Amino acid sequence: MTSQALNRLRAITKIPGYPSFAAAARSDGAETDSALRQRVIGVEKAIGFQIIDRSASPLASTERGREFLLEAQEILHAATDSEQLRER
Repeated sequence: MTSQALNRLRAITKIPGYPSFAAAARSDGAETDSALRQRVIGVEKAIGFQIIDRSASPLASTERGREFLLEAQEILHAATDSEQLRER
């Protein structure tokens, strides 16, 4: 998995719980509101379903999105573990 793919997963898993995409983007300062929205839209188009419920306040995942985000977190943990092993 590429570092860009992992970065997309990291960004998307951090969104639920924030009042807006702008607040989520500001939380780590890594990207703009617009860039974060486009990143999410791109992933949602690729997988064929909505991950983030934009009508919820604060932002929340959809039912299918919750499953996706849980799997994304598992992938991120595995990638982190693998990276730490390589550094040893």
